[in-house]
Amino acid sequence: MCRGFSLLELLTSLVIVGVLLSIGLSYSLVTQRTQQIKSAGEELLSFVETAKSIAQSRKTPMWIDVRSSTQVGDWSLHLADELDPESLILDGQRFPLVALHITYLDDRIVLLGERGKISNGSLTLMTDNDAAEGLKLITSYGAGRVRLCSVSGAAYGYPAC
Repeated sequence: MCRGFSLLELLTSLVIVGVLLSIGLSYSLVTQRTQQIKSAGEELLSFVETAKSIAQSRKTPMWIDVRSSTQVGDWSLHLADELDPESLILDGQRFPLVALHITYLDDRIVLLGERGKISNGSLTLMTDNDAAEGLKLITSYGAGRVRLCSVSGAAYGYPAC
């Protein structure tokens, strides 16, 4: 009497394992993108709030230069003033799956130190340059407010914009 598995049983097992592996890998990639965009959003909000606090404590105008390309993960923010060209940096290379879209004039966020004002505009974080999904950091000059919200309904733990 022969013991062991037939060729058909082995092939069926391999197909099942392959399907399960592909499902697991795609879920893993989606989870990784979600975590990166959430982390990038939290870092971005913290960076802008910190820059605003530094400008207020120094009582001097400062700005955040936004350097970005069309490449995913190839962006950075640099806090500067007349005396210190780069006192604080947020580097997008830590988030290789996240792209950044800018709506500020001259790719610069202006911080008025005396009154805590910040220029109007937004920065959108997205994966694969898909602007339909992602997080948006919105700043408003009038109230000096900075907020983070989700572009497509409540997502990533943030309310809709």
